[in-house]
Amino acid sequence: AISDLCVKYSSANEMAAEDSVSEIIRYLSEHIGDKVTLEEVMKEFSMNRNRLNELFIKETSMTCLAYLVKMRINLAQIMLAETELQIAEISNRVGYPDSNYFIKVFKKHTGVTPSKYRESFS
Repeated sequence: AISDLCVKYSSANEMAAEDSVSEIIRYLSEHIGDKVTLEEVMKEFSMNRNRLNELFIKETSMTCLAYLVKMRINLAQIMLAETELQIAEISNRVGYPDSNYFIKVFKKHTGVTPSKYRESFS
């Protein structure tokens, strides 16, 4: 009986963790163009850094901030491929007001600059 309760408790905790990560991902999506800090996310979801990253790593295999960067780069890739927006505008829309920093981060994650990435679609 005790082992059954432990299994039920463990399952409930796992579902709660999945729900928390889903809620945080939704929050990040809604604020993708804003300056989002880990401290803001921790405060918004009443979690410390270790718990937040523990949940994220378990569900996504990456930390919360790494996930946010991935989301931003993926959105930038879509915008580069499907719009004529200037790179500086895309940079700003995905949360990087400094387009030089955006270019550096984009290249680090994709292996090419945003300009080269866009050229591959023309």
